[in-house]
Amino acid sequence: MCATSANVDLLGAYAVEHVGDRLMVVLINKDVGTTTAQLSFAASLNGARTLYCFDANSEVTQVGTDTINGTTLTLENLPARSANLLVLPTGASTLVFANGFELP
Repeated sequence: MCATSANVDLLGAYAVEHVGDRLMVVLINKDVGTTTAQLSFAASLNGARTLYCFDANSEVTQVGTDTINGTTLTLENLPARSANLLVLPTGASTLVFANGFELP
């Protein structure tokens, strides 16, 4: 999995994987209005997901929990000028750095 954005000037996307445990995706909404993030994953993810948010009006707060079952996820209404942390399950396989740059 690689974290990319269709418009990096409005929405930044970064991913870090704790292999076999969880995948963390940081989404930074740089826009002055709310935005929707449409995420696609190279492998199916199954299990609980949690979303945290930090913006000018609040400290880091858990703003949602749900489940994911598949390769896509849509997050609507990410607050303006906010940092959002999405924590996802990964299972036993690696999703990030599967391009040959991972450590042995």
